[in-house]
Amino acid sequence: MRKPTNTRFTPLLALLAMAALAPSVWANGDWDQGVTAYQAGKHEEAAAAFARYVETAPDAYQGHQMLGTALLNTGLLNAGDAQKAAAHLRRADELHSGQPAILLTLAKALLAIEKPEDACVVLDRVDAATVSAQFQVALYKLRAKAACSGDRLGDLEQLAKVTGTASAWATYGVALKKANRFTDAASAFAKAVEIEPTDAKIRRAQVAALVDQALAAEAPERLALYTVALEPAALAFEANPNRNTTALYADVLINAQRYSQAAELLSTATVAAVATKGDWLLTFLSGRALLLDQKYVAAEGQLTMALGLATDAHQTTQTSEQLGFIFEMQKRYDEAISAYTAANRTDDVARVEANRLIALENAKAEEFNKQRADLIEQKRQADEAAVNIRTGGPPPTPS
Repeated sequence: MRKPTNTRFTPLLALLAMAALAPSVWANGDWDQGVTAYQAGKHEEAAAAFARYVETAPDAYQGHQMLGTALLNTGLLNAGDAQKAAAHLRRADELHSGQPAILLTLAKALLAIEKPEDACVVLDRVDAATVSAQFQVALYKLRAKAACSGDRLGDLEQLAKVTGTASAWATYGVALKKANRFTDAASAFAKAVEIEPTDAKIRRAQVAALVDQALAAEAPERLALYTVALEPAALAFEANPNRNTTALYADVLINAQRYSQAAELLSTATVAAVATKGDWLLTFLSGRALLLDQKYVAAEGQLTMALGLATDAHQTTQTSEQLGFIFEMQKRYDEAISAYTAANRTDDVARVEANRLIALENAKAEEFNKQRADLIEQKRQADEAAVNIRTGGPPPTPS
């Protein structure tokens, strides 16, 4: 066999051609032309040559295998060729049953013609324990794509273990996250980070999984989980300090109750973002950090600015709710009611209205008590003056 000229096609071709070392195969010019064309990436030309070979050797499984493989590469864009590819690969399997390279390529063809159930039946015939690591990778990728294990998680886990790559562990982490298995997702992303610590995208995904894990936990556990997320969030920010990592780190700091640190982080970032394009999220997070740090005046300034930057109803609602809380804490009841109303917080509006009435009643009571105290004092002074008049004046002041 000639040495491949295009390494892009070498792995699959080498595995397939090694099964075709019969002298009768190599003596055929059509076969040799097909191999040469396939190696060069000329799949239509290769398919034509292998088709001629199959006509002369219809019972040689190698011909059907290579014809199906070549047709599959063109069939990814041509449904008719994909159908033909599956048919020839089935024939190759009939002639040489159980050959892993044939089964894996047949499964790929079945997926191309949208027959995942049939693909899974074929893939179930491949024993992962008896094939090479390269075949195991292909097997688990195809099983995951066909969802042979239902949720794909088992196959993606095996793929990550076999390949040991950061991308495979990250893909597994994404699937776990979609399945709401946030703890396992965070572990998968942690393994990906160990393998590729400089990948900022994977680091950010790890922090997002930790945040999801915290949000799904009961309140007593939430603070501890956010605290665990602090270091990964800091590292993600340091690896790539952009808007997204800044917001993610700030959110983790806030929920880990590191309010001053979050406000400090956001002070420069927020000013820079607002000066350039107006960033609602960073400005809102800054205001929230200051609010939770009980710096209400500074928080009001940031949140008022964020309200002006809001671009949708959700942002307006979130910002108005925070402003309502500030106004309520400062007993600015009318402004609190207005803000809570804008946030559709009917329960909060009712509570503030009740507190305002109580405050009004208390103010009236205080005014009444003040007037009463004033009258008592006036009476006391009048009584004292009357006594002085009757007795000739107050007693002398001791010297």
